[in-house]
Amino acid sequence: MAAAVRSFLLGSRLYRHQRPVGSPLTRILQVVVAAWTKRTSVAALPANPSLLNEAVPVAGQGHSGDDRRR
Repeated sequence: MAAAVRSFLLGSRLYRHQRPVGSPLTRILQVVVAAWTKRTSVAALPANPSLLNEAVPVAGQGHSGDDRRR
């Protein structure tokens, strides 16, 4: 742990700190446009909500049916 902290502190001097360039509004608009295009390109949800659950486990795989965690 001490070695990790030491390397972090020594390496932080070497990290490149860059001043922001351009308008922050441009970056915010880029994020909004990306989120909107992802929102409209997501696959449609199935009409039957039961299809959203996990698959039924196959016999012999998974846990033995005991839902308690140890």
